[in-house]
Amino acid sequence: MSLIEPSVCHITTVHKRTDVRIFHKECRSLATAYRVYLVVADGKGDQVLDGVNIIDAGLRDSSLLKRIINTVLRAYRKSIELDCEIYHIHDPELLIAGYLLRQRGKKVIYDVHEDLPRQIKRKKHISSIIRPVIPALADWAERIFSRRLSAIVAATPFIANRFRMYNKNVVIACNYALMTEFGVPPPYNGRADNLCYVGGLTGARGLREIIKALEEAGDDVRLNLAGSFESTAFENEIMRMKGWAKVNFFGHADRKTVENILHNSRAGLVTLHPGPGYPESLPVKLFEYMAAALPVIASDFPLWKEIIGESNCGLCVNPQNPSEISEAIIWLLRNPARAQEMGQNGLKAVQLHYNWGTQEKVLFSLYKTILD
Repeated sequence: MSLIEPSVCHITTVHKRTDVRIFHKECRSLATAYRVYLVVADGKGDQVLDGVNIIDAGLRDSSLLKRIINTVLRAYRKSIELDCEIYHIHDPELLIAGYLLRQRGKKVIYDVHEDLPRQIKRKKHISSIIRPVIPALADWAERIFSRRLSAIVAATPFIANRFRMYNKNVVIACNYALMTEFGVPPPYNGRADNLCYVGGLTGARGLREIIKALEEAGDDVRLNLAGSFESTAFENEIMRMKGWAKVNFFGHADRKTVENILHNSRAGLVTLHPGPGYPESLPVKLFEYMAAALPVIASDFPLWKEIIGESNCGLCVNPQNPSEISEAIIWLLRNPARAQEMGQNGLKAVQLHYNWGTQEKVLFSLYKTILD
């Protein structure tokens, strides 16, 4: 490597500047070998954090159309000024910016966090009249632009298989856990009968069934819940449920709060519904629960059953059946020695395989190949 560090620029107009995948995993890892910039759109100003130079393109516009016209343009102009060797985009709306950067002779990577066409199918706010059309348009846009980019980083094997039809340079960097985040878990036997769920608070992610299961799981059982509700209407609906009285609600939690929540729980819940894209996903919360030595209660998707079965780290249930979720909760709480063993099994599986360190190597290898 030359004495002058190559510079790389990650760009997002949707995610927070401290997004776990973008900042905590990819940018901080790359900052050990490159000069790293992260262009964001949150209006909080420029900042240097953990060796990453964060550049603010101004507060993002609220509507998608305005974001594409205004916010993306501002982020693109900021990125041009940095004149980096590699540009790494994280949002579908940035594909046009990635294409323009390629036209300027830059190396451009598209990081695909989710299967966009399937993700759109889950959006209930999109009119049912145009909902069948939008996924097809999204697929067309990703297909056209990704052919012209230097490489694709896919968050799951399922996404990677889709993009290999459009681009020959596709790698998989799964959203596995950061081993440095959770430290040494406190004694399992000393914890209260708390469960935890950390993530998006939506109907499709099974929150209704989780709250309903609390009603059946015993008087002492409580749920440590962290995340943001998908809408005010859904928040009001959930808070009117009988089981809400057994919830410790933290709202949107920072990483230290998440660590405390996991260390004060006896099991982690990840009971997403079998909607478009979820059965093939690899949710980071699953691996974070395992990294915190928590037994998991997860949806009985074939892929998840394989991971949990091979690791012997939890129970799989029908995510749309509150009684099954409740039965799994009761079993784990009544069998603390077995639950603790499952948690330790999950921790070992993360230490061996499901950790970001294994995926970091993939990212460094891709960057070296592109620069060479």
